[in-house]
Amino acid sequence: MVVGGVAALGLTVVKLAERLSGQYLLVSRGCLLFGRNVLKDTPTAGSSGGLFKAEGLPATRLPLRNGSSARDRIDDLTPVDWPAVFGNDRPVEVEIGPGRGETLLAAATTRPGTNFFGIEHDTRRAETLSGVAAARGLANVRIVAGDARCIVGRLVPDASVAAYYIYFPDPWPKTRHRGRRLAAPDLAGHLLRTLVEHGRIHVLTDLAPLLAAFVAELTRAGLVRSAGAEPPAGRPTTHYERKYARAGAYYARFERAR
Repeated sequence: MVVGGVAALGLTVVKLAERLSGQYLLVSRGCLLFGRNVLKDTPTAGSSGGLFKAEGLPATRLPLRNGSSARDRIDDLTPVDWPAVFGNDRPVEVEIGPGRGETLLAAATTRPGTNFFGIEHDTRRAETLSGVAAARGLANVRIVAGDARCIVGRLVPDASVAAYYIYFPDPWPKTRHRGRRLAAPDLAGHLLRTLVEHGRIHVLTDLAPLLAAFVAELTRAGLVRSAGAEPPAGRPTTHYERKYARAGAYYARFERAR
C-alpha cells in the first residue's frame, strides 16, 4: 500500500492528502519533499499534484487549529496512530530510503510479526515498491512517498519506533543541497525522540565521511553507538551495493539508552 500522509495512511495514495470540506489539501511535493512550501486545495487526480486513492475508501479529516490558513496546515499535522495504520499493535520498524526495497521486503517476509514502514522520496519508486509488496501479500508493509525529515519530524509519535534503517543514503554533496542531508541535527533529534527505549538505528554507507557525519550527529543528539556492531544478519545485497559499493561499506549501529 502506498501512502502519502499519516492521518490518511489507510488510503492508497502517493502523496499526503486530507479531505477538508469536500476538498483535498496537498502537502506532498511541499513539506514532504525537500521543504518546498507548496500547498494546493483542489489538485487534479492523476496530475503532478494529484491524489491517488483506493476506490471506495473514505479520506480522513485533518485536525486543524481554529482560524488556521492553508499555509499553516503543515504545522497542524498530527502524529500517526500506528495501530490504525497497520491494524495491529505489533512493533514498527522504519526504513528511510528503501529504494527498490530489497532490504525492506526481505525483512517483512521473514519477520511477519513486525510492521515495516518505508519512507521513499521518489514517488515512482514508492509506487513500485508498494505494488511489489502487495503482489507478495505482505500485509505488514506500508510505504509513504515524501521527505523523511518532515515525516519523522512531524508525523511519527514519540517512543513508537523499534528500529530505523538508513542504508546508502544520498550524501547530497553540493552546498546548495545541504538542507536535504539526513546527517543533520534536526533529524537526529527526532530519531532519538521517536525511538522506543533501547530502539536502534542502523546506518550503512559506502562513504566513510558520510558515516562519520552520522556518528557525529547521532551521538551529539544522545544516541549511543554500539562498538564493534555488525550489520543485521541475513540482509540482502542491494542493487546499489552491487553497482557502487564494490569496495565495501561502512556500518554503525546506535541505540536509545533511555
